[in-house]
Amino acid sequence: MPARDLLPVRPWRRLDGGPDDAGATLLLALIFLVAISLVVVALATQTTNNVKNSVALKGQRSLEFGANSATEIAVQQARYEYSVPSGPNACLSGLPVNGTTFAVTCSTTYNPASASTRVVAFYTCSSGSCGPSNNLVAAQVSFNDYSAAGIDSCSVATTASCGTGMAVNSWVLSTASN
Repeated sequence: MPARDLLPVRPWRRLDGGPDDAGATLLLALIFLVAISLVVVALATQTTNNVKNSVALKGQRSLEFGANSATEIAVQQARYEYSVPSGPNACLSGLPVNGTTFAVTCSTTYNPASASTRVVAFYTCSSGSCGPSNNLVAAQVSFNDYSAAGIDSCSVATTASCGTGMAVNSWVLSTASN
């Protein structure tokens, strides 16, 4: 081999003597790093917001679940016990569920000639007085107090046929934020 072929290879140079592109790669790498950093920051912000929203929704759902449970307990209690027809009165109070104390107000209408012997409106809240305009749960339930023989023996003296039948007419769960 000729001696000139063993000479070290020189980096590429422009033949016209102008500036070369040696710094362009560094500039492209910096632009790429800045773009990726912006994407990572945006995703981290979204993740933080989602975690905060999950915690808030968990608390709200826990309150709604507690109110729903308190109403179910009040319905079962009213089903098998005779309640004197009356306006709103406390049928269940001071019931702790999931760390929150609930109260349920009931209003009973008595219809002895109907299969829906008692129609009870239930209003559940976590604070203050419960009613149609202030509640987390509003439910209306009809109870049939007639035995299979057609005798209504649901009274203060005896509860033999109280709640032989039950129908949920309405059950409205309000959001805890309202």
